[in-house]
Amino acid sequence: IEPEQLIQHFIEDRPFIDVRANIEFIEGCLPGALNFPILTDEERAKIGKVYKQHGQEKAINLGYKIVSGEVKDQRVTSWIKQIKDN
Repeated sequence: IEPEQLIQHFIEDRPFIDVRANIEFIEGCLPGALNFPILTDEERAKIGKVYKQHGQEKAINLGYKIVSGEVKDQRVTSWIKQIKDN
């Protein structure tokens, strides 16, 4: 998104969805953004440990495993609902 487009979103008071883990969201987000994380803080921590111990590929694979099937469907559905509602 270009800076001009971002400014327009603020002018039009459009809600933003931030899909980062809650711990990242708390550290900083766009004003008025809503947090709908793809990973819980605990899931993020598990993936981080695997990354440090076994590398990027194993961490990515774990991320795919954690966020798949019904879990993924529920999280994506919550994003879609928020978008449609706003």
